[in-house]
Amino acid sequence: LTHYNWTGPEFPTYYMRVRAVNSANTDTGTMSEPSNVIKLCLGTEREPDDPTGLKGIIEKASTTSVYITWDESPPTTCDGVTWYKLSYTMDKNFTINVTNITTNKTHYNLTELVEYTTLYITLVAVNAVGKSAGHANTTITDQSDD
Repeated sequence: LTHYNWTGPEFPTYYMRVRAVNSANTDTGTMSEPSNVIKLCLGTEREPDDPTGLKGIIEKASTTSVYITWDESPPTTCDGVTWYKLSYTMDKNFTINVTNITTNKTHYNLTELVEYTTLYITLVAVNAVGKSAGHANTTITDQSDD
């Protein structure tokens, strides 16, 4: 046997070793030493999907911070999402004073914000192939007086 057809769910990663058996020694079961570890990943890699579930939670104790959370993007490569790029600004056109943050988590605490303002937020997932379209957006307005 010189090849094997492997099937399974998309984007799991398998680690394998190969051993050879000499046809003259099949009855004694003599095998070669195992090969080096082989990494096998199934699926056609592509850019990640946009993250979903993007939302911000304003803590009433501090109107100058917002805790941002989102759902993990489903894997579209063997190694999944490498990181997320979270961008925010008070400019709805995203042209001035844009702050960009990179993280490999699915949450981030934005601090030192201006009270009683509106934040425009966009989120992009990045993997080894590229980045998502960037359609994960939300707007957060702090209108609290307490």
